[in-house]
Amino acid sequence: MNEKKITDPHDTIFKTSFSDKANAIDLINGTFPKEIVENLKLETLTLESTTYIDRKLKKYYSDLVYTCKYKESDILITLLFEHKSYLPEFPHVQLLRYILNIQEHSIANTNKLIFTLPVVFYHGKDTWKKRSFSEYFNIKDDFLLKFIPNFDYLVIDLSGYSNDDIKQKITGQLLKILMQIMKYSYNENILNENLEKIFKIGKLYIEEPKGLIFFEKIIRYLYEIDDNLDVDKLMEIVKENDDKAGGVIMSTATKLIEKGKITEKKEVATRLLKKGVDILIISEATNLSILEIKNLK
Repeated sequence: MNEKKITDPHDTIFKTSFSDKANAIDLINGTFPKEIVENLKLETLTLESTTYIDRKLKKYYSDLVYTCKYKESDILITLLFEHKSYLPEFPHVQLLRYILNIQEHSIANTNKLIFTLPVVFYHGKDTWKKRSFSEYFNIKDDFLLKFIPNFDYLVIDLSGYSNDDIKQKITGQLLKILMQIMKYSYNENILNENLEKIFKIGKLYIEEPKGLIFFEKIIRYLYEIDDNLDVDKLMEIVKENDDKAGGVIMSTATKLIEKGKITEKKEVATRLLKKGVDILIISEATNLSILEIKNLK
């Protein structure tokens, strides 16, 4: 997989969403074991600018690194976004390398080791099959097993969550929408079948500028991953929740062009036609004539 595919669009929406402290806290409260959550002082949660992803790890993960107080100790909580749509064969190997990168950095800067809680965020097609590191070795001898560097990690596997699970575990309305979209991101048919359930979760809460910006990012992500998106249907669904939402949906295509996300006008027009966008709106967004757009059908 090349770097462009790694960083766009799934990686972008992950980093945009969970670099926000409120969203990160929402995720932690909803998905981490209660034994961990009840001892975290989440008011101290702080995003670091550091990344511990090296060249060899880039094809597997991107990361967001948070510091936080756990009881009286300083720990790292690392959110690792799994790029691939299929299950890694030996996740412990990549995670061990990642943890080693952290400890080497910590030793170089503080001459100390720091506790690290690795959290894998996975939204692939198949259910994550979590095993202990020792299970990968064909070793039955208890004495030899002691020499295998066993460690654990958390995994947030969206394939294992139903829509109702997400709605119950996550409090933020927009984050609920995003996580459900990510859950179905590798199956356009199922995604489109579930649009109404995903977006009809009550008021969208985009009155505040921050909420409006986040909603726009979600819609941009939806445009980019779903070539068969029924825009008219989506408009109808979200307008029942919030009048501003409809305007965001229709303006997103134009903003994508302006920001250089899509450069070929005819490519843009073709994609928007597939999404059911009105020809007049496509013409205004792309500066192509009505006839040129009709010829693309």
